[in-house]
Amino acid sequence: MPGHKQGVFALRRPYMLILMTVIIGIMAGLMRTFELRLAWEPALGLMKSYHPSSISLLVFSVAFTVLALIVSRSAPPFKGKRVAAPRQIPIYLTVDTLAALALIFSGVMDIYSNREDVQALITGEGVPAMGTASMLIFAVLSLFAGISVILIARAASKGVLGRAYGFYMTVPVFWACYWLILDFSKHAVNPVPLSYLYEMLGIIFTLLSLYAAAGFFFNLPRMRQTLVYSILGGFFSLITVLGLVMYRVLWGIWPVDNINWSDFARFVFSMLHLMCTVYIVRGQKFDVYRTHHKENENKSAPAEANS
Repeated sequence: MPGHKQGVFALRRPYMLILMTVIIGIMAGLMRTFELRLAWEPALGLMKSYHPSSISLLVFSVAFTVLALIVSRSAPPFKGKRVAAPRQIPIYLTVDTLAALALIFSGVMDIYSNREDVQALITGEGVPAMGTASMLIFAVLSLFAGISVILIARAASKGVLGRAYGFYMTVPVFWACYWLILDFSKHAVNPVPLSYLYEMLGIIFTLLSLYAAAGFFFNLPRMRQTLVYSILGGFFSLITVLGLVMYRVLWGIWPVDNINWSDFARFVFSMLHLMCTVYIVRGQKFDVYRTHHKENENKSAPAEANS
């Protein structure tokens, strides 16, 4: 943007921000893998307190968070009411659609894993327990959130974001709220926060990113907040997924029992969708609503003709 000062660490192209997040996230994911190998107690399902590998990853994550805050200062100010279509629409639309399909897959898997309770509920033979009912509600929210993301991606690729799509943006926000509540309840009795810290941070920043991005649909844009939340959400989601996957690749077993494929799919959604958000926020040319320009031109044309 003309007149906007770029910081020393400013990355002017969106793919540079995405590449930075992915590369550093892979490094952190590898550190997480060795942390699980060295500091994880499989019998207890807990992380050893104050282990050097845990401290190293924590310091590394804090340093990246500071870097993300510095980089976010280069976000240009928002001066328009609607975003223009990105240049590389097929790539953006394909990646965000894949993210949405991963989210839909997680909902389908949650329903499938509780299929007996679903069948009993449909036939009227019984009512599922509170925990199962919460998971089924979350599964339905995942399906609707995935569909909403696809609709939002198609609208963004056409440059028609506005209040009409605000409802579709609020669905993923409520979904992320529900995800945070369920994940917190799952780890509430865990006395070692480092056991689930990066997983929880991935969910928290996913929620914050979705919430900040929703402001663009209601003329309440938050450029810097959306950018930094998306970067951090993608980063911590990448740590969570790669830490487990690389452990499996290197040692042939999962570090924890009962790997939840639905959770895997949700973190894959966070990684892909938040990187698409970075691309939209940092790569778009935000301009005044184009229809507004046309209306002004139409109004000024008769005035000039009369003069």
